[in-house]
Amino acid sequence: MADRDGARPPPVARFFRLAALRIQATARGVGRIEVREGCVRIFRGHSCDPLLQRGRLPQLTGRTVDQQLTALTKLVEAAGKTAPER
Repeated sequence: MADRDGARPPPVARFFRLAALRIQATARGVGRIEVREGCVRIFRGHSCDPLLQRGRLPQLTGRTVDQQLTALTKLVEAAGKTAPER
């Protein structure tokens, strides 16, 4: 998407990607996402227990911010496919 001044600067494009990630997470029932020390903690709704992949916390991959946003988007997509907590 470009406006009369040309293409969006990278920080603006990242802002829109982050906004899309938040919308996608909410639609999939994700209430909170935390990243600490390279580990991603995705919480469904108001749960205090993070979702696990194969019994472990997923690792954040990617060296650049754009790669990390892509990895987070994939993790949120996968979280939406897991069974909701009861």
